[in-house]
Amino acid sequence: MKQIQLFIRKNKRKMHTNKKGGIEGLPLQLLIIIVVASLGLAVMVGWFNNIDEPDMIDSIETSYDRSGKDTYSITVRVLDK
Repeated sequence: MKQIQLFIRKNKRKMHTNKKGGIEGLPLQLLIIIVVASLGLAVMVGWFNNIDEPDMIDSIETSYDRSGKDTYSITVRVLDK
C-alpha cells in the first residue's frame, strides 16, 4: 500500500500535465454498441410483425373485485374466433 501511495505522489505532477489523453477505442466501441442495438431492434420488430391480429372478436368479458377500501382489481378478457 505504501508503494502505491509513493508512486502516486511521485507521478501526480506527471499525470496532471499529460494532455495527450487519447480516445482511440471510443469510436469503435460506439460503433459496436450501435450495431448490436440496431440488430436487437430489428429482431424485435420482426418478431412483433409476425404476430397475427385476430380476424374477429368473439366476446369481451369484464369483471372487477374490490379487495380493500380503496383497492379495485379489474379483469378484461377478450376472446377471438
